[in-house]
Amino acid sequence: MKYPDTLTLANTGHLVNFKAIYPSGDELAITKEMPFVVIEYSGIDKGDEIPLSIGADDETLSHSIESPVELWETKSHDSARSLKIITAKNEAYEIDFME
Repeated sequence: MKYPDTLTLANTGHLVNFKAIYPSGDELAITKEMPFVVIEYSGIDKGDEIPLSIGADDETLSHSIESPVELWETKSHDSARSLKIITAKNEAYEIDFME
């Protein structure tokens, strides 16, 4: 099983906060307290992006993070608590999983 599959299985339905942090230091809250749905990874040969979905029913956000170069995970009790994904453009995206 691949890491995105494991992360999705363990966290589907958990509430998350999702934000972007730009090289200028500006931050943009993309979602707050919405259910996590799925994260995937398409390799360099298939577009080099991390698509993810957050939300439920009629309120679902799909977002693709292009050209990821680093992925950092913090854990608590063997479960992901947050992910930080850094792109080739030095943009950062943070997904914080709520208890």
